[in-house]
Amino acid sequence: MTHFRLTALALATVASSPLMANDLDWRISEASGNVQLLHAGLSKVAARGGLVEPGDTIVTGRGARAVVTRGEEYLMVAPSSQLRLPAAEQSGAVTKIFQDFGNVVFMIKKKMTPHFSVSTPYLAAVVKGTTFSVSVTDTGTSVQVIEGAVDVATADGGAHDLLKPGAVAMVNAMDRFRLRIEGDGAARTITSPAIPAAGTTPQLPPAPSAPATVAPAPTVTANAAPRQDVITTAIFEKPVSLAETTGGLVNGTIGDDVQAQFAMVGEGSHAAADTIHAAAASVAATEVASHAETARMEASATVADASAAAKAAEQAASVAEQSNKAAADAAAAKAASDAASAAAAAKANEAAQLARAAAAEAAHAADETAARQAQEAAAMAAAAEAQRAADAAKQNALDAAAIDAANKAAKEAAEQAQRASDQAAQAEADRVAREAARQDAQKQAEQTAKDAAKAAQEAMDRSAEKAARDAAKAADDAAREQAKQLADAAKAAEKAASDAADRAAKEAEKAAKDAEKAAQDAMKVDTPVDMAGDPRGNGPGSPPDKGNNGQGKSGKDAGPLDNLKDVLSSQGKGGKGKN
Repeated sequence: MTHFRLTALALATVASSPLMANDLDWRISEASGNVQLLHAGLSKVAARGGLVEPGDTIVTGRGARAVVTRGEEYLMVAPSSQLRLPAAEQSGAVTKIFQDFGNVVFMIKKKMTPHFSVSTPYLAAVVKGTTFSVSVTDTGTSVQVIEGAVDVATADGGAHDLLKPGAVAMVNAMDRFRLRIEGDGAARTITSPAIPAAGTTPQLPPAPSAPATVAPAPTVTANAAPRQDVITTAIFEKPVSLAETTGGLVNGTIGDDVQAQFAMVGEGSHAAADTIHAAAASVAATEVASHAETARMEASATVADASAAAKAAEQAASVAEQSNKAAADAAAAKAASDAASAAAAAKANEAAQLARAAAAEAAHAADETAARQAQEAAAMAAAAEAQRAADAAKQNALDAAAIDAANKAAKEAAEQAQRASDQAAQAEADRVAREAARQDAQKQAEQTAKDAAKAAQEAMDRSAEKAARDAAKAADDAAREQAKQLADAAKAAEKAASDAADRAAKEAEKAAKDAEKAAQDAMKVDTPVDMAGDPRGNGPGSPPDKGNNGQGKSGKDAGPLDNLKDVLSSQGKGGKGKN
């Protein structure tokens, strides 16, 4: 367990180094043994300072180790491990790493929101910034937090928990839906809701297996990257006690499973420390010659550094003195600023009072102006209303005179139309009377013919055959003559009725037109004009002695009843002559 503290302190030491690569790219800071970079089916040897591109897979062989850096973030890859970067460029806020197997120690920069995640076949971890270790084997995955906190979850995301320092999270390869948390002498299990029902076998992907060896690249040889922007100091520190460092926070004994996982994590940490030592030895071997040649230069550089340090101390004292003076000047400036602020506040208050007084005066003047304008508007409105009332009264007087004239003309026109209607009704009554008289005459003629026939029959029965024939002939002649006279009378009556109806209709139409014209003329002038004529039927403007008083075209013409009387009289005379 003390190796986790070793890793944390070692990484913390390197974090302050100015020799760092681009903060946006992952690079191989240290590589020892057979470390390969796989990409698109090709492999190449991982070189110090080499770039790890999206989609690359880092594989360490047996006994090989590597340190991968990105700015202030570090990944320490133990032997027989494999991790991958996503193939697509990561434009989002969360950096994703896939760990297939082996052990990796992560030191991630702290941020306010989660920005880093590690996915394994059995477990996933999301962090804001911390130091933790992830181990993946055939039997499962375990996560131990060294510093900070890690949100761990099963692969399906159904069971998750926030892991604190001193606790271990484990997922068994044969039970991937249960997350086991152990630490502080207690253990608990969180079950995912997606766990299959009893009696069913979940479809699980095959467990990853670490290759025995990693073959070197057959065709591609990686050129060593430039030595600039790489870490040349070994990243390690002597082991210390985690219990002593944490003040007893992480200590005691835990269950067998946790011991096994701790052993696995410890092995990974040992491997990481071994990687550090191997890298340091490699660096020392390659630079021992240059150290010998530059010893004298380093000595002179030390003298120069001492002189520079003295000068820097002198400059620091000067800077301190200047800082004190600047602080005094700042205090004086603050006092002056406070005084100026107080004076400005007083002036602002006075200006505000003057502004309020001016606003009150302006409001009063505006009120007086508004009142005066309102009075003027009311007076103008009253004058306009009086003028409208006078115009309305004048118009009402004119309208009343016109309405009276129109009413009088309409009344006279109605009386004229009524007289014409009465005449038409009288003509229709005369026609009906004539039709009734004709029907009565026809019935009388028929009855007379029947009586004559009966008399003839009786005469024939009583008298000789000649007398009977004479009587029958006379009766037949009388009936024929009477029927002819009746037909002529009916035609004359019908013609007279038609003529009377035509005259009545024309007179009614003329009376209606005259009434309409009179009404129109009455609307145009102030005094009505008598355009309807008198009740006796005389036309407008004609003398009373020129009318016909409803007796037809001429006062001397006989009416239809007189014609009917003449017909009947002639029939009566004819009948008497025949008998």
